[in-house]
Amino acid sequence: MSSTPTPKVSRAPAFPLIWVVPILAVAVGLWMGLRELHDRGPEIVIEFADGSGLEAGKSMLEYKGVSAGLVSGVRLTVRPGNGPPAKWFRGLDKTPPPEISDQGRTFIVKSDQLGSVASGSPVMYRQLKVGQVEATKLSDDATSVLIRIHLEQPYGDLVRTNTRFWNAGGLSFSISLIGAQVKDSSLESLLSGGVAFATPDDGPIAPAAAEGTQFDLAPAAEKAWLKWAPKIPIKAQESSPQSSSKASLLPNLLK
Repeated sequence: MSSTPTPKVSRAPAFPLIWVVPILAVAVGLWMGLRELHDRGPEIVIEFADGSGLEAGKSMLEYKGVSAGLVSGVRLTVRPGNGPPAKWFRGLDKTPPPEISDQGRTFIVKSDQLGSVASGSPVMYRQLKVGQVEATKLSDDATSVLIRIHLEQPYGDLVRTNTRFWNAGGLSFSISLIGAQVKDSSLESLLSGGVAFATPDDGPIAPAAAEGTQFDLAPAAEKAWLKWAPKIPIKAQESSPQSSSKASLLPNLLK
């Protein structure tokens, strides 16, 4: 009697179906990541003196009115102090004056009322910000307010000996027999107050005003002032030995 041959059992390697879903998820994640890196484009860094209005994940980068990117992060540059580390500080009673570079030119404007002008308020020329308010104080006899303004280089030459200054903050509304008229200025001066100025163009251009020259601040601009458009060359000023000592002289202008 012949014996029955023993069957050979072969097992094909079985792949657990439970791993299919995780592998597909990883593959899809890798594909989406590669596509994101491909479509992201280059990352750039932009440095501003003031980061007001910028918010990570919301502020857009535009080119000719078209969205070209998104702000991914906003941070301050590191400014270490000179003393030892500390955890206890005393707060200031009021906002400190803005940081002003040694270059440019500083003037004093005198007003009956301060109005909405404050430290940091913009100084405008033809609705373009060319400087800012440094500090304010009462005059020695308490009859007026003195406002120290600083014009950035190269805009100091825009101020001539016959320049007119006025309070450009807020809205101005007037009613006459021919109707109502509303005058406004830039959005920045509307929110934080501001000072504007203009120079006559009906004759030879007056000499440039010297550092620390004092002017009167009108409550509003006369209609003729807004039409003045003198041709004043704007050129960068080279640094000089006087610029290094200007920072120490500026606080004395309002003492």
